[in-house]
Amino acid sequence: AVSRGLKTLLIQGGKVGGTASCVPSDIVGAGLNQLENLQLSELMVNRDELARLHAKAPHLTHPITAYALPHPDVRSDRKAQIGLKLYRRLSHGQPYDGVDASFRQCFPVEAFYPTAAIEYRVNYARIAIALLQQFTQKGGQLLLANVDGAQRGQERWRLNAQASDGNARYTVAAKTLINCTGCHSSVVLKDVLGVRARSMAGSLHSAQLYFRLPQEWRHAVIFQRRNKSLVYAHGFGDQHVCLGPVLANDESDKAKAQAIDEVLALWNHYAQIPLTREHLAHACWSAHPIVDDPSSDKLDATNTTLLDLHNPGDGAPLLTLFGNNLVQYRRIATQALDILQPFTHKKRNADYAGEALPGGEFAGESMEAVLAQWREHYPFLDANVLLRLLNTYGTNTLHILGNAHSETELGRAFGAGLYACEVDYVWEHEWARTAEDILWRRTTLGLVFTPEQESELTQYLKSKMA
Repeated sequence: AVSRGLKTLLIQGGKVGGTASCVPSDIVGAGLNQLENLQLSELMVNRDELARLHAKAPHLTHPITAYALPHPDVRSDRKAQIGLKLYRRLSHGQPYDGVDASFRQCFPVEAFYPTAAIEYRVNYARIAIALLQQFTQKGGQLLLANVDGAQRGQERWRLNAQASDGNARYTVAAKTLINCTGCHSSVVLKDVLGVRARSMAGSLHSAQLYFRLPQEWRHAVIFQRRNKSLVYAHGFGDQHVCLGPVLANDESDKAKAQAIDEVLALWNHYAQIPLTREHLAHACWSAHPIVDDPSSDKLDATNTTLLDLHNPGDGAPLLTLFGNNLVQYRRIATQALDILQPFTHKKRNADYAGEALPGGEFAGESMEAVLAQWREHYPFLDANVLLRLLNTYGTNTLHILGNAHSETELGRAFGAGLYACEVDYVWEHEWARTAEDILWRRTTLGLVFTPEQESELTQYLKSKMA
């Protein structure tokens, strides 16, 4: 909206970067399920969107070789291999180039190695922050508040909102309103906006699970559950593996426990190195918004999206998004603004389409080359810390480290390579206010932080609020 020259306000309820779209580590592909359902055009669109996202944010979208291990009860190995070879071709998979020893030790399934495809490891938590940075840099305004009332006129909406910290109330006037509140879309329509829509919002409860397992993987593995849903496993750092998405039937502890046990059983069926509940370091649960369609299975609605325009008589327009498709978010946003074009009279901005996200401005240089330059410029900093900063902030890392010539110039060291200069940066430029924001929503340092280190970080943040 901002790129089209529209004066735009984003009212954000809850934590910035704390919703279902903000998964810190996810493997995303063009779509094995789309291939199985012969949705080839959808698969090709997914492939192109992932390639576009990689070009705009190469530090947040990393190509990764993935090996699929289909469930033996779903189809024969022969059919699975034929399908996977076709998928590799359609998704621009690279020729089979061997498997690293650490991965082979865990998954010695030789028959499926030649069917490898190239998927992407995507950090949606960071992409959400980068998009918000881009939004504010272009003149968009962010208001941290909860809308609790609305009045609709012929020419504009008037919204009543309470600040997230409870210290202020706001009244906002808008000619056009877009309701993109995810799982809460139906509740907002009914209880706040007083509108009846033709669709309903639902949710799927999913998680990314982090298990303690030292490894040196360069690859990922794809498990297929009996219900044909996919679970990816990939190395996360050198001390953890990440499994997900893990889907629970509902948000109860019992359903979540059953989902974790099922995925563990799937892992232990194929892997030579067993995992148990004792290895679980962290479970990142979220509610993924879907279109609540009683005529279809919830799993089928995972990537379905609907845009509903409500414009009775001459009332101010309302557009509601139902569901979510993280791979195609750019296309969905473009469609939404195209639908509203008769009201806004603003067309697409061609220059915006290929613009890099903040932190992704590498000017044609590879990440390897940039990392090598930084190692020369910051020789006092551990190479693994520099790599984490590059994969987290991209070129914005230079705003964090500045012209520091020694470790002491980076400020207080909280542990695990987190210094005050990074904390100050996410405070000032990424809306982080708590230790949880920093350790889990901006980074995943919570996996390695001790309670004492987290307490020290909390005290530092409190001193900034004083």
